[in-house]
Amino acid sequence: TFASIAARTGFARVGAQHQMLARNIKRSKFILSNKILIVEDSKTINKFLKKSFEDFGYSCYQAFTLKEALSLVSDIEFDFITLDLHLPDGEGDELLESLSKKTSTKIIVLTAITDKDRRDLLFRNGVFDYFDKDSLSKKTILDIISLIKRANDNTDTSILVIDDSVVITKSIRRLLEIRGYHVFCAGNGKDGLETLNANKIDLVIIDIELPDIRGTKLLEIIKNNPKFEMLPTLMLSSTTDAAIIGDTLKNG
Repeated sequence: TFASIAARTGFARVGAQHQMLARNIKRSKFILSNKILIVEDSKTINKFLKKSFEDFGYSCYQAFTLKEALSLVSDIEFDFITLDLHLPDGEGDELLESLSKKTSTKIIVLTAITDKDRRDLLFRNGVFDYFDKDSLSKKTILDIISLIKRANDNTDTSILVIDDSVVITKSIRRLLEIRGYHVFCAGNGKDGLETLNANKIDLVIIDIELPDIRGTKLLEIIKNNPKFEMLPTLMLSSTTDAAIIGDTLKNG
């Protein structure tokens, strides 16, 4: 029963961490707009998740079958979906396929399926996170809520990716955007500097090998500008060359 799950997971007694997180979330500007779809065939677990999320002020919808979920996502733009992979009338992967072009909807897999290869494939296909349903607990719910809060907070953060590889740029962009970040991309150093100067950027990711300039030289140019001296920067490279690594560290 719902009461037994609540007692077993500790929700019968709300702890200080739960209360603090609830206060922080309810102050968030996103709380009034966040919609969560719970796709779970177990009525007990579905009800449990719905009550837990609603305790934090989120607007929740329920689907117990794949058909119900597909119908709901065709009519409503959800911010987050918790998804059980094994449903009575199909696999959750079908829902993921229908949402592949809706990058604003973030999928949190909550399932008893623990196949590592399948989990890795889901992450490569843009799943936001993956939780084991068999270990559902108060901490699991708090982890999911914290994850949602961070994704909402990340919308105020802009990241610039400077890399000439379309494949790598696309992968990084998808990985960051699904977590709520605003992403700019540039294929060379010149375009990267123009984008950096024209926008408020909070983090720069630079490929060491660029078509028009070495990544280490671009880093030096950026860091020599007082405006960007304290700007966090990450370098992408497959090199193990100690000199290159040293130059990168020296330039910040």
